[in-house]
Amino acid sequence: APGGAFPAAAVLGAGGVLLLLTGGIEWMHQGAYNLLLRWLLAAGLLFFLATALSGLLVTGTLYGLPPRFASTFIIAIEVTTALSIALMLMTFYLFGLPGRRL
Repeated sequence: APGGAFPAAAVLGAGGVLLLLTGGIEWMHQGAYNLLLRWLLAAGLLFFLATALSGLLVTGTLYGLPPRFASTFIIAIEVTTALSIALMLMTFYLFGLPGRRL
């Protein structure tokens, strides 16, 4: 059954936060990669919308994908959404000033 993008993203995001804590992802700390980071954050939503529109163009119904391709698109949507959400959770940690006391 489809679903599970958010739980998968939570696990991947937690691993990503650990990588951030150990300095394993240096490019996220550099301002030169802000545009790339923004595109990667939007990738899940953009792919989701592109799939909806392609279904509309092919069958005339939003998400009306042919059954032959539906499972492939569902898996692709789940994977891109999970990766995008995981990166978003990592970004919240990175730019959320962890450890700051009010």
